Amino acid sequence: MVRAAMRLIRRVETRRIVRPLKTTFATALGSKSSIDNVLVTVVLDDGTCGSGEVPTSFSVPDETVYAIRSVLREAASSIRGLPIDVYPERIQELKGRFSGARMAISGLEVALFRAHLTIRGESEFAYWGGAENHVESDITVPFSSDVNTLRPWLERAISSGFRVFKCKVSGDLTADRHLISMIQSILKTATSDARLRLDGNQGFTESSASAFIDGIENLGVPVELFEQPLPKDDLRGLASLRERVPVPIILDESVFSVESLRRAIDSGACSGVNIKVAKSGISETRRMMEIAQREGVRLMIGCMMETMTGLSAAIHLAGGSKAFDFVDLDSVYFLHHRKRYGDVAVQPPVFSIEQPR
Repeated sequence: MVRAAMRLIRRVETRRIVRPLKTTFATALGSKSSIDNVLVTVVLDDGTCGSGEVPTSFSVPDETVYAIRSVLREAASSIRGLPIDVYPERIQELKGRFSGARMAISGLEVALFRAHLTIRGESEFAYWGGAENHVESDITVPFSSDVNTLRPWLERAISSGFRVFKCKVSGDLTADRHLISMIQSILKTATSDARLRLDGNQGFTESSASAFIDGIENLGVPVELFEQPLPKDDLRGLASLRERVPVPIILDESVFSVESLRRAIDSGACSGVNIKVAKSGISETRRMMEIAQREGVRLMIGCMMETMTGLSAAIHLAGGSKAFDFVDLDSVYFLHHRKRYGDVAVQPPVFSIEQPR
């Protein structure tokens, strides 16, 4: 086997990708009908490549395509010519240097990580433990007040075999109750074992979130979890809400690093955490998982609006580690997609990872 230390980083390439969505993706933070992301590829001196993806997101408005590519150009100049096996230390330095561009550096880290694994002759699935090669995801139901938009999306999801539905809610109690009632009505006529998750995307106050949960419980709607109901910095409010409602509170936007996870745990603000490779990268994700497991915090794995270039990193992590209580890896289902990408077969609602022979 060729030692990774013998291979040098030759260059870093970026490419903008714009793809239409099958349906409008609407949350409490905004709506979009297409994705606008950046692919990043690391090329080593022997031609070995590794690719990652940097999405754009309502929750990280400063990381525009222009800003992402600018950061990646600067980062590339600081790692060009270095041995690939020193990349973890360089990524830590770059995270400190570009603290406002965490997704850009995370995408670069995934590309470096993949190039490094290729040189070592190791698969991503094996790196994470090789535990389970079938990964079943939920599917997101975007916020909408229009049953004519909701019904075809839900019916396609049900016919594809999805059993868990993550509903985007807005913080407007009247609109949200109407949405959940519509979803519940559609699901009840089509399937008997559907489960619901809620995602507030920071749209609620403590009192409105509590009232919302009380209201839908009175409707007899079973809810598995409530993701990020309050603004990301309101840890005190999240801790109070967690005491008031019977539904697990899962944090997303509040947690993007080891330090932010520790703050959330210490403040009692979460029952669980939604970890995303796109926002935390590889090494930080591993450390966050270890902390959450040690502290008894439930693990969810999620994604941004990514193509399979980025999403596949999370799929390998979810299957390889088998560490996650909740899986929310559905971005590819919003895109026109193939049935296979590398070693991952897309068979909704399941991803099947081909095990190396």
